[in-house]
This record gives sequence, C-alpha cells and structure tokens, in this order.
Amino acid sequence: MPMNAFKWRLYCSLSKATNITRIAFRAPFMIRNWPYFFRSRFEREEGVLELRNGLKFLIRPVTSDRASISEVSMLDCYNPVAKDSVVVDVGANIGAFALMASLRAQVVYALEPEQSNYDLLVRNIELNGASNVRPYRMALSNRNGTGLISNAGVGSSLYFKSASTKTEEVPTNTLQQFLTQH
Repeated sequence: MPMNAFKWRLYCSLSKATNITRIAFRAPFMIRNWPYFFRSRFEREEGVLELRNGLKFLIRPVTSDRASISEVSMLDCYNPVAKDSVVVDVGANIGAFALMASLRAQVVYALEPEQSNYDLLVRNIELNGASNVRPYRMALSNRNGTGLISNAGVGSSLYFKSASTKTEEVPTNTLQQFLTQH
C-alpha cells in the first residue's frame, strides 16, 4: 500500500531527527576536534576535521562536506571494506569514503567529476598521505568520451540539468572500460 504524503514527511522528519541525534552523540567519540565539528557549520573559512582514527579532512564552509564525513564515519551507511580489497568509489566527493576505505583496502580508485570536489579530494588524499588512493576526475556513463555535468553542488549530475545551472565538461568512461584499464 503506498505511503501518503503526510506519512512520508513524518517518516523523513523522524529519520532526520534520529540521524542528528546519532551524530551529536557519536561526534565526541569519533572526532578528535569535535567542538570544531559543531562550530564548523557556522564558519566562513576552510578548516580541518580530525577523526580519532587518524584521518583528517579539509572542509569548506557552507557545503555538504561535513555531511559526507558524518555519513561515512558516524552513521554507518557503508559496509566495512574487506582487508586488501580493491575499491571503486564512484562520486568520491571530497574523499570521505575513499579515505576510510584506504585504511583497509589495497587500492581505492576515487572517481569524482566535479572540479571543486575533485580538487579537495586530491588535497585530502595528500593531507593523509594515502598513497593507495588514486583520484580520477571523470564520470561514469554509458559511453566513453565527454559529457556536461551540472555544477549544482550536492545535486551535481551528468544527466539532470536545468537552464539555470552552470555546467562543466568532464571526461566520461563506462565502468567496463575503466575496470579494463585499471
């Protein structure tokens, strides 16, 4: 039976409240500089978030950077990476999952098409000395070549564009071609 709009909004609100509570409770246990984590939401300059497992992340003001780190480190949204595995992180953003995976994986291929996210991904890899993370500025697609990606921050997309959104051209590859090459 389909969920009506009211139940859906209620479900989403409860889910969000649960996640906020989990993050607030877990932050002091997972983040070395946890006061900065809470304060960073209101900062106007880039800063460094340090996890207790040794990973460090440069984060930008007024972005979803904190949210992607929270999702990986505090909300347990991803299964643990098997020891010595090969990981392909598609849409790597600033590297939250890629760097967490690098602690156990043999190699992590981090694919991020959006330029500003890619630049910060590279800086975060360097900050952590993660030599087993290999960044690629590219998008996966159904064809090799190039494509236009909307530059809409969290909503960046190779397939969904609007007339008011800036776009940038990015190299594209099929998953099969990428795996064959690497």
